[in-house]
Amino acid sequence: MIILYRGSIKLFRAIMKFSHATILIVLFSILSFWMANAYFAPPDFAAYYSYTRSLLHDGDLDFSDEYEHFEFQKHMLYITGKGYLSNDWPMGAGLLWSGFYLLGSVAARFFGSETNGFSQPYFSLVLTGILFYVGSGLFAAYHFLRKRYGAKISLWSVLLCFFGTPLLFYTFYGALMSHATGFFIVTLFIIVWAETIKERTPAQWALLGALGGIMTLTRPQHIATLIVLLVEAFIKHREGAFKSRADYAAQYIKGALVAFAAFIFALLPLFFYWSKFFGNPFHMPKLEEMRWFRPAIFEMLFSDYHGLLPWTPIVLLGALGLFLLWKKERILAAGLIAALLMQIYINSANEVWWAGGSFSNRRFTEYGFIFMLGLAALFSEGRMKFWLISAILFSAWSFLLVIAERLGFNTLDHYIPWNKTFFYEMTALLVAPWRWFPALWGDYAKISIIYRIILALLLANALVFADYIAAHLKNYINRKRLVLALIITVLLFFNILVLVGVVRTRPQPPEIAALLGQSNRFLWFNYYEYGYYLLSKKRLHKALAAFQKAHDLMPSQPQPLRYLGTIYEELGDYDKAEKYYLDAFALDPKYQNVRISLDRLRAKRRMNQFR
Repeated sequence: MIILYRGSIKLFRAIMKFSHATILIVLFSILSFWMANAYFAPPDFAAYYSYTRSLLHDGDLDFSDEYEHFEFQKHMLYITGKGYLSNDWPMGAGLLWSGFYLLGSVAARFFGSETNGFSQPYFSLVLTGILFYVGSGLFAAYHFLRKRYGAKISLWSVLLCFFGTPLLFYTFYGALMSHATGFFIVTLFIIVWAETIKERTPAQWALLGALGGIMTLTRPQHIATLIVLLVEAFIKHREGAFKSRADYAAQYIKGALVAFAAFIFALLPLFFYWSKFFGNPFHMPKLEEMRWFRPAIFEMLFSDYHGLLPWTPIVLLGALGLFLLWKKERILAAGLIAALLMQIYINSANEVWWAGGSFSNRRFTEYGFIFMLGLAALFSEGRMKFWLISAILFSAWSFLLVIAERLGFNTLDHYIPWNKTFFYEMTALLVAPWRWFPALWGDYAKISIIYRIILALLLANALVFADYIAAHLKNYINRKRLVLALIITVLLFFNILVLVGVVRTRPQPPEIAALLGQSNRFLWFNYYEYGYYLLSKKRLHKALAAFQKAHDLMPSQPQPLRYLGTIYEELGDYDKAEKYYLDAFALDPKYQNVRISLDRLRAKRRMNQFR
């Protein structure tokens, strides 16, 4: 490891002869060419894109065509109380992809591809757009840090957190989820807030409110990030800023009202959608998953089942650095610590605290910038060599887990216990780097190598522009007319697009409604996998409850019944065990595992009779 560290330092010093922006542009473009993958599997990935395609191709929010194309299974869908086909995933990412979808439409016509929203030009350009968002977020983070800590620390912090948090995985292998796009919006919100803490114009208040609304459109949990504004107001109040300047207090209140108005304006598309589909503008799908008074904080942070720290340990260094930041920028540090604590609480209070088939805990992907800032603060406090070696090792571990997932022995949908076998395979992977390149190769929407090179070059050129904007971001957010024009243009486009789509959407025919039903059964697989995890940990009674929930949601699936039988067999209740095995066998007579379990149980009973 020491040799690897020294070699990487020498390589880094050689590369440092180039500008840091050039390093980021070249590295990110090469990684995008190599690793970018357009994965549209239902439900999450395809559900986000369904908003984009349905609104811009069909002009409505009837997702029938999209669900049919992406082969959604029946249990993933339901009919809302108002008779519409459900889409419980947030629409923000789909709206932010609209411009790249339209570019895909132009490209499809130019190259003679199908203009149905499902051909390669659409997929590849939307994917490139997501990569552009992430790259722009990285540049915004880098330039923000560079002004405080210098180029060297900033580049290390950005690169190590990119490789060491879930951000890399969800940039290249889960781009069609909302996390990569959300990283850009959350990063932009935090930077605009941080740059205007001392003094904020009405236009900047409006920009904060608009960004806050858009990031909430992207994932509703991001609304908790707005706590930074409350922390800022509280600290300023404690420090007497409002008492010493009465005019400042009045301006602050007026600004907060402007931000609130912009925030609501940004959220109107969601209110239109919820009102039409669910009959309530404040309806929030998946709210029933929350267990507000029973957060699984310890498991979410420390479990090998997608736990944040075991999978991405560099976040611990980033969080530690935030407390060091407190000495220099109290409001900034306090706000970000509060925002991070809110995300820890919200995500651990979700019944699916492991975030389903997730790399690490994917719901923290958007907060990569907070860890970058914390890591930079940690590096700047001295002992950089020690912290740098630690960060490199932590980043390398997370990157190795990405490779393991790509090779298939660290699957995300099915619990893999971190036992001796697992660590043996990880060690074998570490000493076989020739396996890495083919494992990490992405499909880039299955376009040819020539077009892949062209898109990588276009991305690199676009990132040059993004780098320039990021370097002068503070100047741009001080330009009142530009800021207001941008806010009005983007939010009006989103509102008109969704409002037209909502008005044009019609309820599903009665036969479709009868086929799908009105209950959301998607969680059955999450409960099933959680039950398997608990069973592996010998927490039998909790596993029993999880498998029972899975069975209640999807009684037609034999797997939960088989594991219910296994648990009762472990508990010594052979009658119940046999009943569940037989029920599973009745659902699927070809289910070999349940046949084996039934034979084993009967053999145990015969042995007990002879004792």
